[in-house]
Amino acid sequence: MQFFATTVAFLAAAMTTSAAPAFGSSFTISASKDATIGMSQNSYYTAQGTAKTLDASNKPDNVSEILIGFSLPDQAVQNSNYITKCTLDLPFFQTPGHGLTKIMAIRAEGSWDEARVSGANKPAKVGDYSEYTIDSNEDFRLDVTAMCKEAGSQGGELSFYIASPDVPYAATSREGGRPAALDFEVYFPGN
Repeated sequence: MQFFATTVAFLAAAMTTSAAPAFGSSFTISASKDATIGMSQNSYYTAQGTAKTLDASNKPDNVSEILIGFSLPDQAVQNSNYITKCTLDLPFFQTPGHGLTKIMAIRAEGSWDEARVSGANKPAKVGDYSEYTIDSNEDFRLDVTAMCKEAGSQGGELSFYIASPDVPYAATSREGGRPAALDFEVYFPGN
């Protein structure tokens, strides 16, 4: 009987505590769409969103960027102020042997259709490019926390342009079975 009374007293005290403990959550989402955006004269009007590979290049005859889109879950949109970490996971370069190289990312704003997007109708770029040095022989992660928080506060869509200014980057697309992913860490403070 004394055990029962002690347990009830403990539970009652726990329920009357005014400050809730802080807790966190992490989750991963895959890209909902992706495309190569040709910027050269020969590919500017060509839609390349259903190809099995994505290409980013800065060659004089073949300038292109990768456009990747995500549909953010309600958990990210409704709690964008509490996102503490957001990383964009991308597959390694299909042309190995380059070692360390530069990759650039910038947020895109506006709707786009994977099957129709091209250089002529691509969404606008927002903000400044973020530059990263990565090992091209391994899958790599880009810290895009600020971009995720900003996009989450504006609605449920988030897109990125990925550029590779030094070495051409080719990777497997969604249609090829290896989509990019976003990893979120969300921290909710106690009351």
